[in-house]
Amino acid sequence: MEKFSSSDLQRVDYWVPALSRAVICCLIFNDGSVTVGHCGFKEQTSAEFSAAKKEAYEDAVRAWKKEHTPWEPVNNE
Repeated sequence: MEKFSSSDLQRVDYWVPALSRAVICCLIFNDGSVTVGHCGFKEQTSAEFSAAKKEAYEDAVRAWKKEHTPWEPVNNE
């Protein structure tokens, strides 16, 4: 699991929208930027919820990396 320093990441919020079977993870950074990830779950159990929280966090990290990784062209010769 990706770790951010406290000088970069202000907080991590999780929530489940009403009547939903999805967990939303919001990474809030000190510079004011926000990245969001999500993950669905089938059963409303503690284990499913914990796994969905972890996957939602990883999804948010993937989104953050996609936004903060310089694009490089690929040479397909």
